[in-house]
Amino acid sequence: RNIICYTYGKKDSFEVATAQKICTSLNVKWFFVEYNEEIFQSYLNEQAWKYEVFASQYTSIAHEQDYFALVELKKKNLIPDDGIIIPGFCADFPAGSTVPLVTKRSKIQFSFDGLVNFILEKHFFTSLKKTNSQLINQLRESIEIKNIGSFEEWMEAYDRWFLENKVSKFVNNAIRCFEFLGHRWELPFWDKRFIDFWEGVPLEQKVNRSFYKEVLLKNYFTPLGIGFNMSTADEDLAGSKFFTVVKNIVPKNIKNVGKKILLKKSEL
Repeated sequence: RNIICYTYGKKDSFEVATAQKICTSLNVKWFFVEYNEEIFQSYLNEQAWKYEVFASQYTSIAHEQDYFALVELKKKNLIPDDGIIIPGFCADFPAGSTVPLVTKRSKIQFSFDGLVNFILEKHFFTSLKKTNSQLINQLRESIEIKNIGSFEEWMEAYDRWFLENKVSKFVNNAIRCFEFLGHRWELPFWDKRFIDFWEGVPLEQKVNRSFYKEVLLKNYFTPLGIGFNMSTADEDLAGSKFFTVVKNIVPKNIKNVGKKILLKKSEL
């Protein structure tokens, strides 16, 4: 079978250990790219800046995480030039990754203003969200569904906002990295049949992605001998702020690289 898998980040990340274990069990070729100062410094060149412009088009966010790894793998001739890249974006989204747990719903106001406050709290820096009136006004305008009076309406409005502003402009925008480096790509979890199926699954079966995980374990993971306890990783992610999770996956020195990239962008 002509399949190659790769993982990137800190060598002690739980994701690295899990990926290696699965690929070993399935006898699939697997490479790991450790993120360190050397990798990040190699990013700060003219080609990287061209990628930033190509991927962002001044409306999206360039997906830099995969760029580091793919450049390194191609430099070492570990992936073929005609390889088709198939990321897992975004099976968890239609399966319910955005649905709040029942225990947390009492803290959420299921209204338009409640959704605005929820998005500000979850997706924006603390220093900006309470004082930047222009940001708040733009956010309010970006939420298409204004008439919200129930949990179901709140979820529909939030999922639409999340899809248009994070999934489309950042997560799925990683495909620009693949294109920039000369690769074709496929997004199997955005097949219309897959999306249509999840449209018909009740919200309560999407809480904590319970139905999704049940199907994976019963029909795929266990028969293939790669069944494992998914709750540990879920709890680690759900119980942490975004930057706490990132800190545990990506080395600290990425901050310095990020500052240099921002300074470069500010010259425009």
